[in-house]
Amino acid sequence: MDPLFLEFESLLLKLAHSQASDLFLGEGRVPSCRLDGEIQTLTGPASSREFIDVALRTVLRPEQYDLFTKEGDIDAGFTHPVAGRFRLNAHLHRRRPAIVLRKVPSGALSFEELSLPESLKHFAQLRHGLILVAGATGSGKSTTLAAMVHHINANFTRHIVTIEDPVEFVHEDLRIIDVFPSYQQNQVRAQLASALLAVVSQRLIPAKEEGSRAAAFEILLASSAVRTLIRESKTHQMVAAIEMGLREGMQTLDRSLESLVREGRITMEEASRHMRNADWSRQHPAESPAQEEHSTVG
Repeated sequence: MDPLFLEFESLLLKLAHSQASDLFLGEGRVPSCRLDGEIQTLTGPASSREFIDVALRTVLRPEQYDLFTKEGDIDAGFTHPVAGRFRLNAHLHRRRPAIVLRKVPSGALSFEELSLPESLKHFAQLRHGLILVAGATGSGKSTTLAAMVHHINANFTRHIVTIEDPVEFVHEDLRIIDVFPSYQQNQVRAQLASALLAVVSQRLIPAKEEGSRAAAFEILLASSAVRTLIRESKTHQMVAAIEMGLREGMQTLDRSLESLVREGRITMEEASRHMRNADWSRQHPAESPAQEEHSTVG
């Protein structure tokens, strides 16, 4: 058997049996992985063009490989009989082939297993309207959506159709309108205000427990006040609207981070890196990292 294939298969198996989420391969570069949100270089030599070509031919069907050689970019899925399911992107990095593979969980986890906000379970029970789940690449959007679909499938007799697209949303503050020409934006605002039910934005935060991360959520419900802000292009007031809607199930990112700190799942220092209001640690000195350390030593 081709030793280059065995080398690639070994990397897949290591990824499958580790806590890492992504594997990065590229011609002339040492393989690396994403562990707890951080890129870590693996031990071993830099990958040759021949190795990357073997990897490409392994994960892509012949027609996909031909398309990649013509266009230089492709998104696909790949299933290994032992390592499991992977989502991948093959592209050219400085005119050299490269691959990013991400592990896909074997089964959808429950809301309880993921510690998702209770309001997301309510969203999964709604019968019509638009719900946006936003966040940077690798923040757990697909996992959250899979849990919502699983909840629907397990609790209701409904026909479910999913349409998956590799495009990722990275704008968290509802700037979705700006992708349309200016003369269409008022119409789009009106349509969005009418159809929108909720927006869920999430981030994965390094947790105190080694090798794990905790999800922080920002939740916006399309209340009458929020719909008015969308129609009037006053999205800069959204955070205040979320704070006012706390009893309705809304939640700012800062409040979610505060809860994770109080639950002892993340440190105050880590939470401060993601907060809009960086003064929160000074307003709550009893929960600052220095106080935590002092109480532990004492």
